[in-house]
Amino acid sequence: RFRRGQLANLLRDGQLPEECVPDVLGVLRDVQALLLQEVGHARPPSSLGNKLSAASRRFLKRFRIRLNEVLKQFPELFEESPPPVGSTPYVTLSARCLAGEITSGDVLKRGAS
Repeated sequence: RFRRGQLANLLRDGQLPEECVPDVLGVLRDVQALLLQEVGHARPPSSLGNKLSAASRRFLKRFRIRLNEVLKQFPELFEESPPPVGSTPYVTLSARCLAGEITSGDVLKRGAS
């Protein structure tokens, strides 16, 4: 059982176990696909979490981490933008994310820079 926030620390430090890479990649690709469906490509993370695939939701629950905590570890792919109303920032796709598919290299290079 993982402690709350442990996955974010592993991502930030470039210590993500290899067996977790496909799961993190699945979450990121789910978010990318959901945002590409949205007009303007911006949504609050809380509204995206309920639309993720069952596998992605299970992964987040197993690691006890919120979607926005994962997305914050990938600022080169997902950017925060001010919300139209309220205080919850929206997530938007970066130019890199709009340009093509997210790969395992995007996940693995965390902490290496």
